[in-house]
Amino acid sequence: MMGLGTAFKKVYGEVLAPYGYKKVKGGKPYLVRVVSDEIIHVISCVPCPPYGSNKEYMICGGAATVYRKRMDFSCHPAFHHWLTNNLDICLETTNRKYSVELCKEFISAYPQNDEKRLLKSMWESVEQTKEYLLPVLDKVTDLRSCIDFYHKFCPAEITCYFEDGFGVGTMGGDNSDWMSYIKVFGFDEFRDLQQSIYDGYMEEYKEKIKNNELTDTDKRDIEWYNNRLDEDLTGFEKWTKDPVLYKKLLDEMETRKAENIEKLRCYGLEI
Repeated sequence: MMGLGTAFKKVYGEVLAPYGYKKVKGGKPYLVRVVSDEIIHVISCVPCPPYGSNKEYMICGGAATVYRKRMDFSCHPAFHHWLTNNLDICLETTNRKYSVELCKEFISAYPQNDEKRLLKSMWESVEQTKEYLLPVLDKVTDLRSCIDFYHKFCPAEITCYFEDGFGVGTMGGDNSDWMSYIKVFGFDEFRDLQQSIYDGYMEEYKEKIKNNELTDTDKRDIEWYNNRLDEDLTGFEKWTKDPVLYKKLLDEMETRKAENIEKLRCYGLEI
């Protein structure tokens, strides 16, 4: 019986080959397109909790730079929280609102142990991927557009780690692509971008603040966001203005780049 990963590689491997995507070596369902020596695009599929007797999954994708700590295609795709599914991309790029009906449109389902239905559902998902995911990824061509992608589709994943260890060894630190900021932004632009993210988080509390209805949990969350913003701005200014710290950042970035390029080559990709 053909499994989900095998079906994905069979169908999407054929569909995406003309777009420059290649299967990575190993058994996991990843297709990767090398854009430059800094940027790659990734498309995969993630299983959903089953509903009744059917199995379900969603097609997802994202962009990544060689400046993230962990470039791992031997793990389950669900590990990569920076991969965004077609439903979320649809919600961000159209005027459609979330609903159960819309969700059903984007969750592919097939009866367990039914290879024919699995392949049929995979082929049916291709049109959605061409309509939503591929055009978004096509716009990610450099570091700046990659950062724009993160902030539009997965801002929670871009947490900064301005410290000696750069967050290495933590789930967030290993998967955040925050170091790409250093090559793109000056302080003013970094501040404006982080402020816009903070303002977005505060939107959900606006009415509660207006009506004096904040709970203790709300207050703790707001305090955390305030501290996080202050830490990011203070850290960026400190580490980019101090020559010694700035060199340490750049050295770390070059080390990561060299290591990740070697990893990508081991996965059979030309970079």
